This record gives sequence, structure tokens and C-alpha cells, in this order.
Amino acid sequence: MEYIISGFVYVGREVLEIVFLTYLIMGSLTITTPIILSGIAGLIAGVGGGYLLGELLEPYEWATYGVLAVLMLYLFYNSKNIQEHISRHVNEARKGIGVFAGASAIFIIYFRESMEINTFLFMDTGDFTSKLIGAIIAIVVVVVATPIIMKRKIIQKNLFQITRYTFLLFGSWFAYEALEHAHIL
Repeated sequence: MEYIISGFVYVGREVLEIVFLTYLIMGSLTITTPIILSGIAGLIAGVGGGYLLGELLEPYEWATYGVLAVLMLYLFYNSKNIQEHISRHVNEARKGIGVFAGASAIFIIYFRESMEINTFLFMDTGDFTSKLIGAIIAIVVVVVATPIIMKRKIIQKNLFQITRYTFLLFGSWFAYEALEHAHIL
């Protein structure tokens, strides 16, 4: 159950960011086939990148938790103003000159977000199936709830503040696990 909850919270937060990135991109850029294909390729490449990073760290359980702790604390620190963060990504894509630059920026944006999710899923930090179930539930909830919540303007500030502190909580928990698996505690 613990892994279902962590999968739901962590992946749900990241999927929410992907959904908002998509809305901002759709409202800011001319959507073309190369842009769509770049986003899809970024999501798929993120699966591969997350898997490779997870496999690389598998023999080092303490390092796995350490990387997750650093990632969570990094996300906590850098998500002070998530709307500004997302807008910056979209502006970077908008500034791209030509189809190649714009498509490359979109690829990188979606690759990074997908890799964050998949690194969490593939790292040997618990039952993969439970984390995947939590992730799938989060994806369904976010995709169904986001249009409803956006109409009512509930999501803009409060939810991101709550999920920001969730990163701090997970960062602290993973840091504890890293120290415990390194036999320091």
C-alpha cells in the first residue's frame, strides 16, 4: 500500500506538470505534426532513460535512495513557483527558431518530465507493480480531473504548494532510507 501511495503522489504531481505544459504549449505555439511527434518521442525516450538510470543504480540500493532524495529535494527547491517554471519551458520552446529548434525544445521538455517519472518507477525502491498501480491511478485522476479543476481555477496555487511540500516529505524519507541502507543509521 505504501508504494501505491508513493506512486500516486509522485507520478500524479509529475503528470499534472505534463498536463499543464501541454495546455501552455497548445495555447502558445502553433501545433504541428513535428511538435506532436517531438512530444511523443520525448515521453517514450523518457521511459528508456528512466529505465537505464534505474538499472544503473539497482546494485546500489543506498545510492538509489540517495538519488531519489536529491531529486525530491531538488524538485522541492525548484518548484517554488511552478507556474513560472512551466512558463519558462514554454517560452524556451517558443523562442526556438524554426521547426527543428521548436521540436527539439518540446522533445527535451517531455523527455525530462517522463524521465523523472520513469526513474522513480524503475528504481529498485519497492514493489514495481504497486508503484505502477499508483502511477496509473494518478494518470487517470489527473487527466479526468484537470479540465474540471481548471474551469473552477482551484488548481493554480494551492495544489502546487501542497505537492511542493510532498517533495520535501519524500526527500526526507528517501534520505533516511539511503542512510539506513548504507548502514549509517
